[in-house]
Amino acid sequence: MGIRNKAISVLGIDRDDPASVKALNGIRTASDLAYVSDARTGHYTDLIWTKEPLSPLPVVIYFNSTACVSSKRSRGTSLSKVIAKRDYLVVNADLRDLKRGITPRNQMEDVAELLNWLIHNRERFSIDTDEIYVTGSSYGALAALWTAMFANGIRLAADLGLEKPNTHVKGLGLFTGMTDTESGDSVMRTIAGAIKDLSRTEKSLAEALCPWSNHDLRTLPPVFQVTSDSDSALPDVVRLDKLLEINGVPHDTVTFHGNSRTTRGFMETHAGDNECARALSKMFTFFEECQ
Repeated sequence: MGIRNKAISVLGIDRDDPASVKALNGIRTASDLAYVSDARTGHYTDLIWTKEPLSPLPVVIYFNSTACVSSKRSRGTSLSKVIAKRDYLVVNADLRDLKRGITPRNQMEDVAELLNWLIHNRERFSIDTDEIYVTGSSYGALAALWTAMFANGIRLAADLGLEKPNTHVKGLGLFTGMTDTESGDSVMRTIAGAIKDLSRTEKSLAEALCPWSNHDLRTLPPVFQVTSDSDSALPDVVRLDKLLEINGVPHDTVTFHGNSRTTRGFMETHAGDNECARALSKMFTFFEECQ
């Protein structure tokens, strides 16, 4: 049995499925998997891993640098492969974009659907749902933060009127994370505007989506942030660090200095660089130390 067929057999993916497993240079991918069966853009994910799962694999959910406003999974492929080489199954996921009537509520509904899909398919894909970590770059960091707030907390699920998934997030990795919904550039202002629009009908939910007005943050998992002193996300990182400190959430930050390549989204755009490898090593070591 060849590598490709063996992988398909272990993971239980139909050989006729257009999202069948492909193997190249030790990396296995199952692409364009629908976590909501409505064929809508934003409801798809890619799974990336390296080895045959003799036992369930720990999972890293990754949201790319434009998640929330213009999610494109291809942006996250390189970094997902780098993470997968550390023996994780990486879920490179999309959410619906904030346009054509899609609101932050709808995006949180997507988050809930994604988590429930992983739980429902844990045997099919050999997923350890007790070992789920969530990561994101730039604006994808906000999507990652929301996911952890929803899975581990109480308020977001209650405001959404959704049942909490039967799992929780064990660690949160934010790479040059744009998370400050109260300030920022034009992209963050678009997100903030969508939250403000939501507040007209669902004030409590809108407040819950803003970390600075959500008082349910103590349930967050350990948070690891990556930034640089030349990164436009640095103010967001510093402000979130202070908020995590106030709420007693275990957290750590690595800040790179004096490198023009370590700017916004560098973990994604320069996934093969030493800075990315060092940051990932420190992040996973930090998560282990916090268990």
